Amino acid sequence: MEPALVWLLLIPCFNFVWNFFVFPRLAQSFKSYFDQRGALDVGDCGYGLALAYSIVSCFTIIPCINYIALPAALVLLIIVLVKFNNLSNRIVMGT
Repeated sequence: MEPALVWLLLIPCFNFVWNFFVFPRLAQSFKSYFDQRGALDVGDCGYGLALAYSIVSCFTIIPCINYIALPAALVLLIIVLVKFNNLSNRIVMGT
């Protein structure tokens, strides 16, 4: 996937579908990088969290459920982004 396609997340309603392409694939990309380097301590590189965020974000469009789903999606997004940031810092540090 080209980096320019990440901007498709800004399109309303389409972003709910595009989340399933961007976040899990980013986790898979980190995983393949660390597998090539032989790092076994990274786990699934946030794939499960990314998938959970993508699923929960879809529930934010359902009335009444969105009161619970929106804060949960926000918390999951923050956790996923912190996880990805930590992984990218490990790449920069060279470990």
